[in-house]
Amino acid sequence: LASRGVRRLDRVSPKWRAWLAQRGPSFNRARAYDLMRFATVLIGYQALSLVPMSRAYHWIRGQNTIKLYVIVGIMEVFDRLACAFGQDALDSFYLTTRRYETFRDAKRVLVFLVVVNGVVLLH
Repeated sequence: LASRGVRRLDRVSPKWRAWLAQRGPSFNRARAYDLMRFATVLIGYQALSLVPMSRAYHWIRGQNTIKLYVIVGIMEVFDRLACAFGQDALDSFYLTTRRYETFRDAKRVLVFLVVVNGVVLLH
């Protein structure tokens, strides 16, 4: 292994060995949660980049005034509901990610990741 360029731990100086021992695991659940949140942002960005915003703008602008007030009212109610559900989904996702220990819990994390991505896309 040493001939392939892989450094062995016994060749590391005592200072570095002590530092590596103090550091603990380099990848923990908090980092996994942060990576999944970043993936959620990327998925939301990619999905929104597929929506033609100019068509949506002109569709809304072309509506009658009364229809526009109804659409805005519905959007406000939907926004409040989506915010409340999204916050609950994110809280559940966070708690599940921080506490998973078994394979069943890992499945639950993936389910919450899908739910959170769905909420982000709908909101």
